[in-house]
Amino acid sequence: MKKILAIDDHEEILSIIKTKLSRSGYDVETVSDSMLAIETVRRFKPDLILLDIMMPKITGFEICEELKADAEFKDIKVVFLTAKDMDFARKKAQELHADGFIAKPFSPKDIVTFIEDMLGKNDD
Repeated sequence: MKKILAIDDHEEILSIIKTKLSRSGYDVETVSDSMLAIETVRRFKPDLILLDIMMPKITGFEICEELKADAEFKDIKVVFLTAKDMDFARKKAQELHADGFIAKPFSPKDIVTFIEDMLGKNDD
């Protein structure tokens, strides 16, 4: 079973993501505190991270940069979720070698489709 970690400071968004992805056959964990993000990645070892950009304390950009600089985590797929300025966010995401970008608001069905396209259907 593929593992997805969702990191966002909005609990309602995390709840929607967890419900939809769990029902689609993924093992899903969520984190609302950016200070716990790296620790959770180390413990959970996700295949893909859905990562909000604008978070208090540590931004999604900073989390992604730290993960991509670490040999142990650099191959984990990182998909940014954001309502932030699209052009700036896309450019910054590319600079950080993020693997994808989903704009808020989004449809939960669209997230499942996006993840299936990125990781393949969740048959394992």
